[in-house]
Amino acid sequence: MNSISSVTEKSGLQKPFLAGARKPIWLLFAVILASVIMLLPTPTGLTLYGKASLAIFLLIAIIWASEAVTFDITGPLLITLVTLVTWGVGGMTSSNAMKFALSGLSDSAVWLIFGVFILSTAAIETNLAYRLAYFIVARAGAKPRILTLAYMLLEYPLSLLMPSITARAGFMEPICRATVASTGALPVEESIKLGRQPSRFAKLIYLSNLYAILLSGISFLTAATTWPFVAALLKKLTGFDLTWGYSVILFLPTALILTVIAWFYLNWVFQPEFDTATGGQKKAQEEMQKLGPMSTREKQTLFIIGIAIILWATDFIHHLGPTVIALGIGWFLWLFGIVTWQQVSRNTPWGLLVVLGAALAFGNLIEQSGAMAWIGGAVLNLTSAMSILLIFTILVVVSTIIRSMEASGIALIAPIAPIIVAAAKGWNIPGADIALLMVIGTVGHAAYLLPMQMTSNMVMYSGGYFEVNDMLKSGWAFVLIYLLFWIITAFTYWKWLGIW
Repeated sequence: MNSISSVTEKSGLQKPFLAGARKPIWLLFAVILASVIMLLPTPTGLTLYGKASLAIFLLIAIIWASEAVTFDITGPLLITLVTLVTWGVGGMTSSNAMKFALSGLSDSAVWLIFGVFILSTAAIETNLAYRLAYFIVARAGAKPRILTLAYMLLEYPLSLLMPSITARAGFMEPICRATVASTGALPVEESIKLGRQPSRFAKLIYLSNLYAILLSGISFLTAATTWPFVAALLKKLTGFDLTWGYSVILFLPTALILTVIAWFYLNWVFQPEFDTATGGQKKAQEEMQKLGPMSTREKQTLFIIGIAIILWATDFIHHLGPTVIALGIGWFLWLFGIVTWQQVSRNTPWGLLVVLGAALAFGNLIEQSGAMAWIGGAVLNLTSAMSILLIFTILVVVSTIIRSMEASGIALIAPIAPIIVAAAKGWNIPGADIALLMVIGTVGHAAYLLPMQMTSNMVMYSGGYFEVNDMLKSGWAFVLIYLLFWIITAFTYWKWLGIW
């Protein structure tokens, strides 16, 4: 064995302290800051349980933002911390605390990601994804700007067919991978190992798709799981009936405007290293010729995935969730011998699934401990004497900060919605509660900062072609643009439509 570890052992040398950490200083800083928060007096209205939850949030947020350790291995750490807090100050027994910390792994979102990776594995192994990628490149041309725009606009018809942003990410990720691979681009870690600069074109392709997936998810009531939940809250708390057609009128125009802005913005932040993709349109056409006619396995895969898309698109009829559809369709791919367990296992980011499960459990902790309600309540108390526009702005910004703690938009909206609606009704402005809750609903998709903020982000991140820092680099400014446009929409377009 020629590994570094075996050489170290044979030479009698020991590994440096915290050898598993990429940035030990940041890791130590995160631990010290969390410890200081726990030593400070507990604010009025916040329990020790809630304070401990916020301390964990800051610890994990710093680790994620600084990449102090590899993202995939933060899952076991978060599970351990959630267990310790729920047992130590949450009043749970050790066995119940562990069950609570592991509860996120049984969430349907975790298994949906696994299911879509079965489908994406089939698309990759049969060359179906490559065929589609080369087809798009051949038709859209080799100009990175045109190619990214074509991919971003493609998300909108896909959102009509797939009522799950995770499913759409699972569908698009292998296409993105095939597209960037056709230019000779390598994943970030492989590029660094070879002494090469990571491809900006690859980052552009992946992040433009990530942005478009989130934006298209706002455009239609069935485009993401968040909006049916928001519609139910609107009906229950305000009496407003958000129908499918009305959701298109309310949200699609702003979403399309933001998509165009994101296209310009990302092309500016991640300017491709070439004006024309290597090989360009001619290479794509040559590769299509090499692939030849569609094979039987490709046709079988296309047919089976087509059934999945139809079932996803008609879930309002049969009421089957996207997870059971993905897993069931995946089983047929195994049955027909299109994919093997070894292929699926090789293509599935197991560490990422653990991180997602842990983040979902942590979201439950933030809610259960009262930390989220305490933050929301404190902000609402402070805004009682302010103008409506200023209140909107403050609540939207604070909600966005809270959203960064969560792996789900629903986890943000569920506890804070009753508080927001109750406060808005106190303004005595008809419809203000409706407008505010809908804006907060859009914050559920303001997940442009970290991979863990949305399962679709994690699917795209699993490709390895961009890093957490790349999301932060582009995301902070776009989040501000995103929030600004939804506030403008609420105070102009929605008022014109008579919402309030």
